[in-house]
Amino acid sequence: MKSLLFLSISLFLSSVALAETRVSFSRDITPSTLRNLEKDIVKAIKRMDPQDYPEVFIDLSSAGGDLNAAIRFVDRVSSLSSQHRVQIHTRVLYGSCDSACTVLFTAGSRRIARSNSSFGFHSPQIASRVPRGTNRGEILDRARVRWVDAISRVDSRLASELERGGFLQGENMRYFSGRDVYTGYVNELQR
Repeated sequence: MKSLLFLSISLFLSSVALAETRVSFSRDITPSTLRNLEKDIVKAIKRMDPQDYPEVFIDLSSAGGDLNAAIRFVDRVSSLSSQHRVQIHTRVLYGSCDSACTVLFTAGSRRIARSNSSFGFHSPQIASRVPRGTNRGEILDRARVRWVDAISRVDSRLASELERGGFLQGENMRYFSGRDVYTGYVNELQR
């Protein structure tokens, strides 16, 4: 009886493992690269059998990029997940997830990192000229608020630490390890 139960559990876990697909993203975050990432996710979903508890893992290793594009993409991932009835997770297992990548990481249902994975934060930057009559400081303050709000959706404790510690104020990158942010931001720690 025990061996039959073990065999049944093993077969179930094998079928679940087969339904998991990995998509890698290690580019700068731009509207264009995120459109390509979305296409990769959709291709991965279409290769899966919806009866197999499908899961897509997005492996992230990015220096960041367009913060607004990352924020919009988090909502797009949620929509893809609902539309295709698939679980979409994010992982930082190798490399670093910096700047806007830290927002992209929040898109996962499961947000997985290794203890020594790194997550880098710095002040938002404006990549283009600011139109006349626009206050550069106000734009940066709004970007900081949007960044903290995106993080607080998954971990209010980390969001508070970012504000309290001024992590989004200086231009130099400041890092947390996966272990440091295993407070909800990272919700599964791998060794």
